[in-house]
Amino acid sequence: MNIPIETIFGELRKKRPIFYSEADFQHALAWEIQRHQPSAFVRLEINLSLVGQKEYLDILVRDDGRLCALELKYKTGKLDAVYAQEEFHLLNHGAQDIGRYDFYQGYCPPRALR
Repeated sequence: MNIPIETIFGELRKKRPIFYSEADFQHALAWEIQRHQPSAFVRLEINLSLVGQKEYLDILVRDDGRLCALELKYKTGKLDAVYAQEEFHLLNHGAQDIGRYDFYQGYCPPRALR
């Protein structure tokens, strides 16, 4: 499985440069991944919990026996804007330059998983 993540982000950026929330971003990204990998199993908010704990993975992609796990962060600065006839009112989440590396964190193992 080779997810063309740069291509997907580029296309998503053109369609949706602003998102209401991390969940909105998560859904849009999963939709684009599915569009590029139609045979893939794409799921959101997978529960990875052990008994008594809550731990969720934002996006899981399975294709050709391989898994790709994506954990996303959507840090925003304060913004009140209108784009494509939609109003956006984002809060300041301390979106500092160093925090941007959290924007995309994924793990795609190099070998097929069984």
